[in-house]
Amino acid sequence: MIIDNYLRSIKYKPNCIIHAGAHYAQEKDAYISLEPSTIVWIEGDPEIFSKLDKIIDVDSRQGPPRQICRQALLSDVDGKKVNFHRFNNLGASSSIFQATPLLTSNWPGVVETGSVDVLETTRLDSFLSSLEIKPEDVDVMVFDIQGSELLALNGSGEYLEKVKFIEVELSQEAIYVGAPLATDVDSFLQARGFVRQTDMIWHGDAVYSRSE
Repeated sequence: MIIDNYLRSIKYKPNCIIHAGAHYAQEKDAYISLEPSTIVWIEGDPEIFSKLDKIIDVDSRQGPPRQICRQALLSDVDGKKVNFHRFNNLGASSSIFQATPLLTSNWPGVVETGSVDVLETTRLDSFLSSLEIKPEDVDVMVFDIQGSELLALNGSGEYLEKVKFIEVELSQEAIYVGAPLATDVDSFLQARGFVRQTDMIWHGDAVYSRSE
């Protein structure tokens, strides 16, 4: 996780962190240390979500920040039914996209299980609006959703216009069939006034900030 280090380096205290692709909220302690008022955890996989929800429920009882945990498969449209392909690494690689040979060659042992669920997509702006979270309140967004990052950004609407910092997972080569590449996401964000603050690596997370 790199956005917490970046925000700490510029001495920025976030108000609301949105994390899409929460998995088991491994970043929870790092986020809490930044002292935000709200953290929203979004997980697309219903099986992972059932465990995540219990983790956040126990943790949120211990005090601030307010933590919200919901299941939603983010994309650029509401209500579209899509295939969700499961992988054998505890859901870490599960995606609406299938794997390319490059994924398996770089992460030996990570394979599709053959189990496919049909799930319904949600736009991020629709999702956050339903929680009564206003665009101006969201200043940090994190996307780690296995090739669907650009789809989710396209579905962010006014929240993308207001957010100050974004972390997004990028891949310079296709590890998922049909998923956008790093150059696609990078061009999209730069065209909307964001500046990448980290190096463009082959695969991994990049932090963007809104240019002043």
